[in-house]
Order: sequence, then structure tokens, then C-alpha cells
Amino acid sequence: MLMMHALDNSSGKMSDMLKEHRCIPTTPNRLFRRPSELIDRKGELKGLFKDEDERFVIDDENMFCKNSRLKTLNKLGMATTTLSDELLIDRAVSIQSLAAICSHCGLDRCTQFVQYLNRELPSIQKKSDLFRKLQSIQFLPIKVKSNDWLLSWGGDKVSREQDLKGVKYICNTKNHK
Repeated sequence: MLMMHALDNSSGKMSDMLKEHRCIPTTPNRLFRRPSELIDRKGELKGLFKDEDERFVIDDENMFCKNSRLKTLNKLGMATTTLSDELLIDRAVSIQSLAAICSHCGLDRCTQFVQYLNRELPSIQKKSDLFRKLQSIQFLPIKVKSNDWLLSWGGDKVSREQDLKGVKYICNTKNHK
């Protein structure tokens, strides 16, 4: 209750305190995050995250997801359209680990990530360190050739064994069953 009151009446010192402290619970495990570590569940970045990433505010219309409180969280730094450099790198790295669990989920996230990169490329290119880091991350998944495929396969040209690791799991996501 106290936190909701702080969000409803944030100004000056209160805003600064909210920005500095991990005080906003996330879904699903109520991990506390700073507003700048949160992602707007309805924003353009939502496809780059899952609930398990602990970046979405607890989904309760009467508490933190009240429109006025979400607007305050946006003003305090919750991401809606642009990722911080740290989160951009994190999302690039997450694609490979997600693809190892579910190739469909990994491909979905990769698609969202590439769309984000295309939209933000001019600003990313201005940051040479960030651009170099992104170039070193393997976020474009390589599909493993099935045993019954007879034609040539582009993935066969990849030289490093670790690039060809293909783990096939069944996804729990209802969209991929």
C-alpha cells in the first residue's frame, strides 16, 4: 500500500527514491526491480521478454498496473520503446539459450530482436563499443539439418562444432504445440 501511495504522489525526492531503489515487484516471483529495470507489458519491447525474465510489473489492475501508476513508472524510467545498452546485450545473448529450449521461441525472439535492431540501428551504430559487442554475439540461430534431408544445407558450412549444437525439446508454449 505504501508503495502505491508513493507512486500516486511521486514528486521530487520521492521520485528520486523510487528511481534508486528496487521497490517494484515483478511477475511471476515478485522480484523487486528499479523502475529503469522494468519493461512495459504493453510496449513495443514486450516480445523480447517472457514473464520468467522478471521484467514485467505484477499484473494486477488494482495495484501496480493501474494506468496512472504505469504512467508514473514510465516517467521513472520503465522501458517502453528503447532498451538500455545492458538490456540490449542481455536480449541478444538470451536468444541462443532460448533457442536451445525451444527453437520456435528462439526464432520468435530473434525476429523481434532483428526488428528492434533495424529500428534502432542509427543510434546503436553511434556507440562503437556496443556495436562491437553485438557483432560478437551469435543471436541468429542455425537450424540443424534433419537426417532425412538430401539437399545441401547452409549450416554444413559452419566450422565450429558449438555453432551446430542442436537440442530439440518440446515447447510448453501453447503457440508451438
